[in-house]
Amino acid sequence: MPSPEDTDSKNSQTPDPEGPASTGPEADAPPEASEAPDEERAERPKEELRPLDIYTVLRFSIAQLEAVAWQMMGLQPDPITNQTRKDIEQARVAIDATTALVEKLLPH
Repeated sequence: MPSPEDTDSKNSQTPDPEGPASTGPEADAPPEASEAPDEERAERPKEELRPLDIYTVLRFSIAQLEAVAWQMMGLQPDPITNQTRKDIEQARVAIDATTALVEKLLPH
């Protein structure tokens, strides 16, 4: 258990050598908007963008169909209207389409 002296020393920390944090409009600016030299920006690793393959597209499609199936079963609200509705026929189509896409991902 810390002694009162330990607690007091933790609460009386030395001030930040760079001064207090900015509270003006600059504080809300994203880190990329700071004035970093061009060399620093060039040295930052860039995430390599790769073209989508069919398996990635199928996985995205399956996730979308899954979400629609839950909504059409009345188990989750529509994210746009925040209303729940039940349409079992549309849920069945979404589930059947999901099943067909998942079968394409299974090894043969």
